Order: sequence, then C-alpha cells, then structure tokens
Amino acid sequence: MKDNSLTGTIPRRFFDITSLKFVDISRNELGGYFSIRFGELTNLEVLILKKNKIGGYLPESIGNLTNLKVLDLNTNLLTGHIPQTMNMMEKLEYLSLYENNLDGWLPQELFLAPSLQVIGKSLYLIPKTKTFF
Repeated sequence: MKDNSLTGTIPRRFFDITSLKFVDISRNELGGYFSIRFGELTNLEVLILKKNKIGGYLPESIGNLTNLKVLDLNTNLLTGHIPQTMNMMEKLEYLSLYENNLDGWLPQELFLAPSLQVIGKSLYLIPKTKTFF
C-alpha cells in the first residue's frame, strides 16, 4: 500500500489482524500517533512506515515485536526517547529512524543482535546533540 496518497490515521481494526507479517504503508500522507497497539502485532517481520506524518513517541510495547527483521520509520514526526525495550528485537536486521525528533541512545544490546547488519542513517542523528564518531 505504499505510494497511494493515503490520508488520515491507521484504523483501529488494522491492529486486530495479528497474523500480519509484512506491512509497508510508506510514502503516504498518514498522520496521527504511533499506536501502542503495534506491540500486539507480534508476528510482524517487516514494518515500513517511512515518509508519512506519523507523530508521537515510540511506545515501550514496540519491544514486543521480537520477530521484526526490518523497522523503517524514517521521515516522520516521531518524538521522545528511544525505548530501551527495543533491545528485545534480537532478529532485527535493518533499523532506520532518521529524520524524526527522537533523542537518547539506541539500546546497547541492540548492537549485539547477531542478525543486525545495517542501521540505516540513524547513527549520526541519535542523539541529536552528540555523535558516535
């Protein structure tokens, strides 16, 4: 459903489809907040919401997505701290959080994930006032 000029928010009923494994609704005009209910989609392996207008904070429940391999939330309106519960995402292979207003550190344990190969362009923007290099 990417590149479809979708507007509004992600419907509540979307989160009732707990068998979802792949979600790509990138490059739309979706707004609203990053729902705490994403943490209920525990079968999810790919979540791509990049280039929308999704705001709010990343909830602690995001750590429930332990089967996630790809998390791409770049170019949204996310704010606040990066949840330490992300350290439970041991299968994560790709993470991209750039062009948001997130602050804080990525959980150190995340870097120990055996499958993590790429961290998008996130490293040089998190935290906003410090660099890793």
